[in-house]
Amino acid sequence: MNVQRFLDQIQGATDRHKATAEEQKRNLNKVEAGKWREVEDPARIAHRMASRGMKEAIGKFVRAIQTDQPIDFNPLERIIGEKDLIPATYLYQGAAVARSVGRVVIRGVSGRILGYGTGFMVSPCLLITNNHVLTDRSAARHSTIQFDFWEDPMGLQGQIEEYHLQPDRFFQTDRTLDFTLVAVEAANRQGTQVARRGWSPLIAESGKSLIGELVTIVQHPGGEFQQVAVPKDKITAVNDNFLHYTADTERGSSGSGVFNKDWELAALHHAGVPAKDDQGRIQLVDDTPWNGSAATIGQIKWCANEGVRISRIVAWLRNREGGFAPAQRVLLGQAFDPRPAFDQILAATSGGRLGSPREDVAGGPMTARFDEEGGVASWTIPVNLSVRVGTGAIPGGAPAQPVPVQPAAAAQPPAALPGDMVQHPDYREAVEALAEYADRPYLDEAEDDRDCYNYYINLPWSLEGSNLYRQLHGLLTETHNETYSYRTAKLRYLYPWVDLVETAGEARELRSIYSGKGFDPLELLGLEYEIEIHREALLRERFGAEAFVNDDMMLEALEELEAQAPYNCEHVVCQSWFGRREPMRGDLHHLFTCESGCNSFRSNIPYWQFAPEEERVRTDCGERVGDKFEPHAGKGAVARATLYFLLRYPGRVGERSVELTVDRLQTLLDWHADFPPDRYERHRNAAIFEIQGNRNPLIDYPDWAATADFREGFADFLA
Repeated sequence: MNVQRFLDQIQGATDRHKATAEEQKRNLNKVEAGKWREVEDPARIAHRMASRGMKEAIGKFVRAIQTDQPIDFNPLERIIGEKDLIPATYLYQGAAVARSVGRVVIRGVSGRILGYGTGFMVSPCLLITNNHVLTDRSAARHSTIQFDFWEDPMGLQGQIEEYHLQPDRFFQTDRTLDFTLVAVEAANRQGTQVARRGWSPLIAESGKSLIGELVTIVQHPGGEFQQVAVPKDKITAVNDNFLHYTADTERGSSGSGVFNKDWELAALHHAGVPAKDDQGRIQLVDDTPWNGSAATIGQIKWCANEGVRISRIVAWLRNREGGFAPAQRVLLGQAFDPRPAFDQILAATSGGRLGSPREDVAGGPMTARFDEEGGVASWTIPVNLSVRVGTGAIPGGAPAQPVPVQPAAAAQPPAALPGDMVQHPDYREAVEALAEYADRPYLDEAEDDRDCYNYYINLPWSLEGSNLYRQLHGLLTETHNETYSYRTAKLRYLYPWVDLVETAGEARELRSIYSGKGFDPLELLGLEYEIEIHREALLRERFGAEAFVNDDMMLEALEELEAQAPYNCEHVVCQSWFGRREPMRGDLHHLFTCESGCNSFRSNIPYWQFAPEEERVRTDCGERVGDKFEPHAGKGAVARATLYFLLRYPGRVGERSVELTVDRLQTLLDWHADFPPDRYERHRNAAIFEIQGNRNPLIDYPDWAATADFREGFADFLA
């Protein structure tokens, strides 16, 4: 990220916010006092009343304004309202609008991912985002937009729809208003039409959101799964080109749409106003000063936000459209056309009207988070409004048949793969990946040596202790530029490629990390997707049966189902320790193939090195007693994976005695020294570097384990 551009951007937002800070306070006080004439322009109020269908009231309002006569109601109060409840259609409309919002994946000429932003469709083929996200045609030419990048509480990720941008077809940008409008390919390689996503048109009239009114932001914070932030606070100022408001946004939310409560597009989110200490230094969320590093931009504390007014963007485009080519004028004109009616959007994008959950919901229930201190409620919602699995044509194949719903207790994996399994698009993709990787060298040592050298080239070699730890943490975080859900990580990457082990000749197999037993990767993929088929059936059953409404019951049923498979995936840093949250859950560096029996035998017990005289239970998986577990195999690999986790995610473990605590650190360091990295781990490291962008330093430079202060990873829990 261009740090100087970032600083210039937030400084401009800060200056504008500071210049109107007192005015903003007065505005909200006047709104509460009913002094609407002193707060908002009558023309803006009239437009907002008209858009809300206030026919009788707007007539009185316009006549009173024209004759400068008093009126017997407060128009702002009628528009904004003081009720805590809003119609349920707000959620349904929002889900439809959110379908048109995606994650912008910014790529360089080589295809390397440089960062993320948010963008959304404003016509059947035009996407809008910030200029600082896509600065020029070259940046847009290699970038893409990904829709349906979300995950439900059960760990199922939406099936991403990705489209390439086409700046040579249409591209307009402005640095001052910080927007870029670019064409998107009409259909992707699967033949899916982008127009089916819906769009939010550019409305020229001013007054789509008034001072005192709430706004909603649909975003991909930090390039992560799609979220919706509904702030408790209100629009505080309407300046020449900008709106100021408070909302829960993060780096990566640049290019998000700012909507009023009727889901009309009011602004393009582009900058935050950072919190500063009494010395004028930008603060991080832990109340320490920001050091200016791009690696910690995501930790900055924000006190307000700024969006570019859509009416100003429309005016800029209108002033220049005369110089556009005829085809470009047609494309731009579609962005000013009214959005299709809500029921038409649903019919086009979800296969019908919003009905019961049995008919339309495939992604699981909404999850809510309320920050009492910040007064912000955030919903993570599955915006795919139709059941996808088993209902529709699979690209390049025959239509899939519906998967029969069975109770959890009866969900036994059959001996042979059924037709549903073979036709499942994710299974086919995983098998194709396995075949594709079979033709690749297991490890190109010369290339990996070059990658390793270049990865650490800017790291000072004289560092040690806490300084080395912090520099490695910053590097691992900054270069972790691609994240995946747990499901995608294990099924698309871990089993087909990352965790393969070379055997005699050119054969490759998967091995259980704790027992060392080997097995065929194709067999494991088949069994894993058998579980996925039953998992999806259970999810549909959950929405179709009134008695099956408890998320804990669903999680228990799914865990029981997974336990029936002979193999599964092991998080060497247990999921319960970090609350099953992403990106930790899908980070490939600490995921390993495992027998389900070994996984269960270990449970969530931290590692331990038993003394010869200690009593313990022994199996092929290892040895265990109480809160101690020593694996039979894989000690060096799991130690380095855990040390990586401490570097990448400080403060995530060690809160309770049942987790990995600092007193167990020496065991990991001893295993690291006693069982050095081998060709298998070098292959894993190279493969993960290619897939998610960062490396495990303990595999590349084992001596750093003796010099870096890993206690920093437990800093939040040390006395």
